[in-house]
Amino acid sequence: MAAQYHSLFTEDGLNLLREAIQNGTKLGITHMSFGDGNGEVPEPNANFKTLVNEIYKTELNRLAPSSNNPNWLEADAVIPSAVGGFNIREVGLWAGNIMVAYANYPPTFKPSADQGTAQIKTIRIVLQIDNTANFELQIDASVVMATIQSLEEAKLEVKNYADNTKISIKNSYIDLLSVEKVEGRLVRILQYYSDTNNSNGSATYKCSNNEWLLQPDGLIVSPEQFGALGDGITDDSNAFQTCANFAYTNNLRIVGESNKGYYITKKVYVYNPCDIAGLFFPASEDLAPALYIDTKKIPQIIDLASLSGLTEGSSTVAGLPTTAIGKYVRFSSNSDILTERYNPPTNIPYYKNTTFYVLDSDGHISPELDMSFNVTKDTSTTVEIIPEEAEITINIGFIGTIGAGDFSAGQIIIKRDSTVMKIGSVSTTSQFKTLLSVLANNCKIYGTAKDSTYDGYGYGINVGYNCDTFIYDFKAAKCRTELDGRHAANVFVFNSKMKKAGSHWGNNFKFENCEIQDIAFNGRNLSLEDINLHGYVSVRGDLCFASGKFYARNIKTKSISFLSFGAAPIADFYTMPRRLFDVIDIDGIECTGDMQILYGYAVTPYSKMVAPRSVIIKNISAQNSKVLTLSNVLLDNADKFGRTAPYHLENIDVAGYVHIIGRGFKSGVSQYAYKGRITNCGKVHIRADASFFEELEVIDSKVIAHNKVNISVPIGTAEYIYKNVVFDHDTTLSNAALLNVESKKGMINCEYKNAFSNLGGDVIFSIGCRARLGATNYPSPLNYYVNPSTFITTI
Repeated sequence: MAAQYHSLFTEDGLNLLREAIQNGTKLGITHMSFGDGNGEVPEPNANFKTLVNEIYKTELNRLAPSSNNPNWLEADAVIPSAVGGFNIREVGLWAGNIMVAYANYPPTFKPSADQGTAQIKTIRIVLQIDNTANFELQIDASVVMATIQSLEEAKLEVKNYADNTKISIKNSYIDLLSVEKVEGRLVRILQYYSDTNNSNGSATYKCSNNEWLLQPDGLIVSPEQFGALGDGITDDSNAFQTCANFAYTNNLRIVGESNKGYYITKKVYVYNPCDIAGLFFPASEDLAPALYIDTKKIPQIIDLASLSGLTEGSSTVAGLPTTAIGKYVRFSSNSDILTERYNPPTNIPYYKNTTFYVLDSDGHISPELDMSFNVTKDTSTTVEIIPEEAEITINIGFIGTIGAGDFSAGQIIIKRDSTVMKIGSVSTTSQFKTLLSVLANNCKIYGTAKDSTYDGYGYGINVGYNCDTFIYDFKAAKCRTELDGRHAANVFVFNSKMKKAGSHWGNNFKFENCEIQDIAFNGRNLSLEDINLHGYVSVRGDLCFASGKFYARNIKTKSISFLSFGAAPIADFYTMPRRLFDVIDIDGIECTGDMQILYGYAVTPYSKMVAPRSVIIKNISAQNSKVLTLSNVLLDNADKFGRTAPYHLENIDVAGYVHIIGRGFKSGVSQYAYKGRITNCGKVHIRADASFFEELEVIDSKVIAHNKVNISVPIGTAEYIYKNVVFDHDTTLSNAALLNVESKKGMINCEYKNAFSNLGGDVIFSIGCRARLGATNYPSPLNYYVNPSTFITTI
């Protein structure tokens, strides 16, 4: 591997060298030049003809073979004290106007005398050669030879400067205050405090403008260097803020030296990585301190009117500038209403706010939009492109409270993108309103709050107005809500334990491998995978609006309901129709309790609904459920479908029977509805109108009743097909008839038990069916079908 800093011959230099060797002439290297590389250390390249950015050029002082290696050629040049005020990152050797050799150089600042630091600097470049006789040093004695007078003057200048600025050693910061202030003087203190009980390490201070200023020592800085005691009792707010400002200016990491923690009573803003033992907040309702993980970068504002494709569910937004690619874009408004809130006394609406990530130049975004914007009406909406941030990590060992108050308003607030927050534990003497607010994008949260107290007050983690939040191993169980927020997009929770989680309004929430009591959600797209759910999943009763997809895999629960409204929707709460997701995709639920509602309403809604466009429910085990109700969705006033929608139930195992409710579209029969398929669901009681199922297949199940809810007209000439079905009428569920729905019906390889009865649409075929002994009124074979026979069995 090549060294980080090295020199090489340029192609032009090698050509001159070959020419000198062939002709037996001298290669006249006369000058050395210096450059700053335009702020970066260049990688040497043999094709270079000049420095990246030349600052100063001087004649050589020495050119000779090295005493350590005869194949090394050493070239020295001197930069006088009067020359300076620039950084050296590159060096070149010149023969006339040809750069013979090039070297990159460790970044070195060359000050000038008028900057308070007189410095004569000698630079040496070493080249590997095979014939040093071909190098000739040409020098001007007036440049490299110093007069006796100038030497004496330089000696005096250096002596005076050294006397005034040499590093002095003092025991503590208090001792530093007694040192005479001389511009540029450096003083090293051995500890921050004179009290040996507070021996907090050493630091270097420099006198600048008649003040002692702390100097960066390596890569870290501590609050103790600015007066913090770190005893967990004394207010360290001011010292911590001064430390944070210093860390930002000098690009340093904050590393606390206290193992007890810092007491914070004000708002403190941190911009850099931070490692501290802990934080204490006052147990006070009157004080609202916070540790802000903040940014000083300014977003780019773009015009909403320049964009298109701003409709709910859209995955592409057109018109974004190229500066948005690979960045987050935030829409925010305080007047454009997302949903009205007519609930007294506040009547405060939810305004339109959303954030997404721009994936490519075609405007593909993640996640898809959870709301629509009208560029001519939503004129008060601000659109911002958020600047990128490098990832930083904030490590906090513990969080606690001090005082006898009932709760603390203190919290940690993340406003800087790409923040990794790690919290060890939380132990409090009072309750919290909120422990952690995540208001930035692309943040990762690790930690536990299991020993904290929240009941009746606030949140463990509040997430909002952002995109991409990753939560790992977060354990909390005493909050009013352990995870909540508004207008958060792409929230992913892994390996966590919470009592209640969800969002007032969220977009694309996913919980994986978690243990949760209840999930309450409004917004768009909710995903659950490998979840131990003690309670239920509900769409919050205040809005009762969830669009997009509900995805569930491998759920264990013992609740009486799984997916439902959490409360009866309030009449006239807002004008938008209510929704219980557009796509229901459930595969794998094991319920150990008496589940009564798998999907649908546990309460009666009082407003117009939007019908789901797809319902797929598979592999449900609820062996303690007496009656398991699916899709209890009141769609009487729902808008008509524009196309056929799938409705599939498969492998549902219950102790009693499955109650399938399908009522809807009472306001007008359309051409399209659900195409149903019910397979291997044991005993089923179907209550579905002919306007609800456009087509229906019941397979490998036992129909104990199939009745309509509303009087309705069937859609077109649709037929209901029963295949490998046992008909066994339960008269306690429907006295009128076993089948009472207007659609035409056909039976294939079915079995009839007890009394068969049918009202409404005709039975148009019965193929390969059989009847048990004692069965009555079953359909006679229709003689224009193949195998129009009826088999009587005594089994």
